[in-house]
Amino acid sequence: MALVHQQMQDARGKPRRSWAQSLRVALKSLRSHADFHGALLLTVAVLTMGIAQPAQAQQAQKAPPAAAQPNTYTIDQVQSLWPSLTPKQQFLTIEQLLQGGQFDVAGRLLESSKYAHSGDQAIKRFYQGMVARGQGRNADAVAIFREVLANHPEFTRVRLELAHTLYVVNEDEGARHNFDLVLGGASANPGLESVVRNYINAIEGRRRWDFTAFLTIAPSTNVNQGATERTVAVNGLPFQLSDRNIKKSGVGVVGGFQAGYRHPLTGQLDLIVTGGAQAKRYKDDEFNDTLVNGSIGPKYRFNGGFVGAYATFDHRWLADTEYALSFGGLVSAGMSLSAADLMFADAGCSARRFNDNWNATNLTYQDGHLCFASARFDHHFDSLTYMRVLGTLGQEETGRQHLDNSSKAIGVGVYREFPLGLSLYTQGLYTETSFDGLYPGFTQKRHDDRYDLSFNLTKRDFAIFGLAPMLQYTYTINDSSIPLHDYTAHSGALTLTKRF
Repeated sequence: MALVHQQMQDARGKPRRSWAQSLRVALKSLRSHADFHGALLLTVAVLTMGIAQPAQAQQAQKAPPAAAQPNTYTIDQVQSLWPSLTPKQQFLTIEQLLQGGQFDVAGRLLESSKYAHSGDQAIKRFYQGMVARGQGRNADAVAIFREVLANHPEFTRVRLELAHTLYVVNEDEGARHNFDLVLGGASANPGLESVVRNYINAIEGRRRWDFTAFLTIAPSTNVNQGATERTVAVNGLPFQLSDRNIKKSGVGVVGGFQAGYRHPLTGQLDLIVTGGAQAKRYKDDEFNDTLVNGSIGPKYRFNGGFVGAYATFDHRWLADTEYALSFGGLVSAGMSLSAADLMFADAGCSARRFNDNWNATNLTYQDGHLCFASARFDHHFDSLTYMRVLGTLGQEETGRQHLDNSSKAIGVGVYREFPLGLSLYTQGLYTETSFDGLYPGFTQKRHDDRYDLSFNLTKRDFAIFGLAPMLQYTYTINDSSIPLHDYTAHSGALTLTKRF
């Protein structure tokens, strides 16, 4: 069974028409090299399958290797011999049936078989998924592949077949996620790497329109980032904070959408137009927050990466009142450094203009600009695990020196798929923000050290309309030199995702 398990963990296959046939080529080493001769004849190598008569087997052992010839069996004969085959022999036979398009026969044989070993049961389910796909039942195939991966996420071949099936049914987010994981474990297999890159490039270039929507329940112990303590020291004297400045807990509902249109200019150059909106709603409308955003610009795609330059804008409403308008530019790039390593970078600046009568307050003293540069590096250890390192530099200029600040952040995250259909992404992030001027009423400048620890847990085998539930939790500590801005917060979110 070790060989069969290795076959399930490998990630290669047999070709289809056009460049997509490379998928099957990359998998061919996992499959028997015997072919079908005619519609009803199954060729089975004597020494491989071990179903020859004992005398024939002995004679084959004595003959020179070149003299060994395959035995040919009809489908009826194979079905009669089926109960006497070992699980390994049965699975090799199923491979040949699938290659020959005998999906109904393969399905009947699998249905009639029971296996004591849990690994054999998983392999049986995988082949039933392959039968379902061969019969055109792609939704059933996807469900079966996900079921197998729920308890055996290390079966890379199953993941590759899942990614390919999702690609066929235009479920690009899920397909891209699984292709990325397969690619991360393909560094020792150049043929597979090339195939997966072709699929990823095809996903990037085949769709003109993209649309995603989400709805999330988001509880928080500190929705307003208020101070933890009501009494703080101001220049050595106790000072009582108002209710407005004390942390408040609440449960919000966050919803929104993002849409994009890709207009091809050349084979590799596109004009990208995006737009979206996001809204947070709480029982106390003081914390309501709405953002509308958009961008337009060219994006150049090349094998293994992209670079784009966009004009951007966003319009924000806080407490259901117009708050600020921003407009600027963004440069974004991504590149695959190797099968296991990905690098992304963004840099942008935006001018910000605040409302002169927000809740009877003139906020134009905050007018200025915000610039940032960020980078992200992902390293895949295998098809189950990757590590992420990220960093950001930022600078904010306003009309008040005590609000002008520079910031830097660094973080590390780890993604891992586990049995029981669980995927966990854990990330720690440290952000340091230093302000330029003395804080009003204090004899010192504001300096914040913020720590965020977050966990994203996804249940991959519990899909709802093709979406998997994802539970998010974040614990935040903001340690500030100005006590008014010291706070802690526990926040969470329950949402649905296509990236599983």
